[in-house]
Amino acid sequence: MIRWYVVQTQAAREQDAALELRKQGFDAFAPQFLQRREVRRQVIYRPRPLFPGYGFVAFDANIHRWRSINGTRGVIRLLVADGEYPVAVPQGEMENLRAMVDEDGFVHLDDLGKPWACRTDHLLRVTAGPFRSLAGLCQENDETRAKALLSILGQERPVSIHWRNLEVLR
Repeated sequence: MIRWYVVQTQAAREQDAALELRKQGFDAFAPQFLQRREVRRQVIYRPRPLFPGYGFVAFDANIHRWRSINGTRGVIRLLVADGEYPVAVPQGEMENLRAMVDEDGFVHLDDLGKPWACRTDHLLRVTAGPFRSLAGLCQENDETRAKALLSILGQERPVSIHWRNLEVLR
């Protein structure tokens, strides 16, 4: 049965390793996203690895000669358990990740669980940081943060919080 496995790659060589694995006949995937940066008052987008230093390769461990992966250009090693057998990615995870890739080959971070389905007046809960466990209404959001109206010391205060520290309640 074909499963997905994790390979550790050389620094900044995720795409090279995936290309070399494909040349060997393996299905390989090194997801990327577009990072927004401001340079000299201009907004530019640069491709960046979603998992720096790692990629994925699919094969049937009972049939394929998977030990050759360790000798592939750009690959440091295939992750194995107990130094013996490769560690498989849980079923369905890679299919979900690959479904988030657009026609240009980039993963949209909005699809990775960011609460940017949040609209004005959605109820948010803070999951980490100094305001942990407080809930409030979403007022606005951007690519990385949301402004929530939290009740702090009996007063409603707008607080800007990174999306990783939020969950949408309703």
